[in-house]
Amino acid sequence: MKNTPNSFSKNERQQKRARFLELTEIGTRISDDLFIIVYQKNDKGSRLGITVTRKIGNAVVRNQIKRYVRETFRLFPQRHFLKAEMNVIAKTTAATASFQEVNVALQNLFTRIANK
Repeated sequence: MKNTPNSFSKNERQQKRARFLELTEIGTRISDDLFIIVYQKNDKGSRLGITVTRKIGNAVVRNQIKRYVRETFRLFPQRHFLKAEMNVIAKTTAATASFQEVNVALQNLFTRIANK
């Protein structure tokens, strides 16, 4: 399968636990009512990791939140200007949020990161 400009490729995913832990220690945090984003600027492209704990809800709810986050990141118009490694951590309020609410919240947080 060929990567299109709006795809979410494997090299844009944060997968290593060690990197998640490192970001938690040295990263900058921003948050709103639904999410906390821990990020570190870099010269490479954007990388996204998603953390949704079992406190949030059952597997269906957790996977839905992750799908919403990935879709918002994939469609973010300035994604290639972010230049940051990010870990998006869902708060418990994200369990009842609609896609529109998640989209607006993350768009605002991503814009704040891009403008720093």
